[in-house]
Amino acid sequence: MKRSLFLLGLCATAFSVSAGEGRFDLVGELDREGVASAALSFDVYRACGAGASRLQKELRVYDSEGTPQPFLIRRKGTFKKEVSTRYAPGSITGLTENPDGSLTFTARYTPPEGVVTSKYTELRINTPLKNFAQFVTVLDAATGKRKLAEGRIYDYSRFANVQNTVIRIPDGLPSAFRIVLRKPVTEVEKAEFERIVQKGGAPSETIRRMVSEQAFKIHSLDIGEQVESFRFEEDPPVPIPLPGGREGSGHYVYNTFSAPVVSGEAHLTDSYWAFTLRALRPGEAPSERSRGYRLAYLPGDGDSKATFPIRPDENDGTIRLYPDFEDAAPATFADPAFTFKQIPQEVVFLGKPGMRYYLAFDRTGKEFRFPQELRNYLERARQTIPLRLRQQGEFAPAGESPLAAWFRRHGVSALSVAALVILTFFCLKTFKAVPNH
Repeated sequence: MKRSLFLLGLCATAFSVSAGEGRFDLVGELDREGVASAALSFDVYRACGAGASRLQKELRVYDSEGTPQPFLIRRKGTFKKEVSTRYAPGSITGLTENPDGSLTFTARYTPPEGVVTSKYTELRINTPLKNFAQFVTVLDAATGKRKLAEGRIYDYSRFANVQNTVIRIPDGLPSAFRIVLRKPVTEVEKAEFERIVQKGGAPSETIRRMVSEQAFKIHSLDIGEQVESFRFEEDPPVPIPLPGGREGSGHYVYNTFSAPVVSGEAHLTDSYWAFTLRALRPGEAPSERSRGYRLAYLPGDGDSKATFPIRPDENDGTIRLYPDFEDAAPATFADPAFTFKQIPQEVVFLGKPGMRYYLAFDRTGKEFRFPQELRNYLERARQTIPLRLRQQGEFAPAGESPLAAWFRRHGVSALSVAALVILTFFCLKTFKAVPNH
């Protein structure tokens, strides 16, 4: 009899040892080597079955050869590129007054070590003057003939909020250059500047006198370069289907498996209601000292619902909610009574084309370590190759029988089935061989 029980135990072991529960295939096209990413679904937290720290410790990314890969879990979001101008000071080295009344300044700057001068694409002319207008031509310093840029600078702050003191240098500014400035002198030039400030209501004769008579001087120069930076924009919280619901005495308990739930929404059917919703900590009984959120709804506010936050200490794998109507009559909750949203997270790792990857769990308790330099690289990755998770057994191949689909869905391999059949055969023979007493 003992021998029979032992063989039955082997049968059960063979049936369950290959269970692929908690495995998620990473589906998508890895067309190049780089950082790949996949959004973590609630099923991943459910498969882990415990807190976020345990998920970080036990989750693994494996390639098709079963080798664990370095990975990170991070907040899901988008890196937005922003372009700004960074200025460095320039130096004026000389001034010449030309016969036509224009001024020629010679100038230079010393670029920081390792900086390519062609990156400097702006010239800002600083002056203490107000209400001026000048034509600007930027030339190379060697011959004074090669034109680098031209434009206009002006300030009409006395009449309108119109200013410009920046000249764009499309091909970049050399370390030494010349600046030629002259006033508008022809009727066409004066009229062009007049049109700039017509919206401000400035009298034409005042503008003409100002641009014709005022002397111009430079206070300082600034050399500008375009700088790219990236700003991380977090994805908004997403709905999450938490199992659970009412558990008697007005309590509502939902299993989160410590997914990062950040808010909930109460849904009722009554046209007016008000109550205090208490989110209970582990082992805490509802009382007036329990932390609560005052929720209320008045007709005309839209849908009969109200949003409340979920703090990390109110989520230890479950969320416990207790609606306290105090002395008022209890309102009627809808179905579902509560819905929730979580912070979207993603797993990122280095992927190679032609290789397949999957997520699984290592229950040995050993933390997977990899170099800090690689961790920093994964954290800073701005562009990733998007993949999606598919829980093993989620889709059945065309023409697959229901029995085969059941085996595959529960992670039972062909080897396990064969072992089950063989061991069952020996079990039956053993039962027949053992005499009845």
